Amino acid sequence: MLPLRGLHLPTESLTTDVADVALAVGIGLAAALLLGSVLNLLMRRRRPVRRAALAMLSQMRELPPAERTVAQARLLRRLVLTLSGEIAARRQRSAWLEQLDSTFRTDFFTRGRGRYYVDGLYREQQIPDVTALHHNLEMLFRQIRR
Repeated sequence: MLPLRGLHLPTESLTTDVADVALAVGIGLAAALLLGSVLNLLMRRRRPVRRAALAMLSQMRELPPAERTVAQARLLRRLVLTLSGEIAARRQRSAWLEQLDSTFRTDFFTRGRGRYYVDGLYREQQIPDVTALHHNLEMLFRQIRR
């Protein structure tokens, strides 16, 4: 068996300049920013449904309250058709509200002001605050991932 050599320090001392560390950090930050920018551009292009829904909703701001709520209800049907399919878009009454809640991951339609899109559209009922409805729909549409 060979005899073991004793522990010893390397002959050259390892030195790291501050400039080397700063350069490495700078390159890492630049790479992260570049990657983030590319991913952001790709994600924006892949959400045409959300963009179209928000654009259509913003065009409805100019309509009178009664026409505005009807147009919003039609847009909700079209969105559910696109996002969840034809069977989901054909549901009626409380099943429709439950479908809307499921599609948008909320309880706004079954327990909140969104009930108006079933109860209020077809009865002689005072139109609720259309600005609040519009704002709620806008918030829900911003969560669409397609």
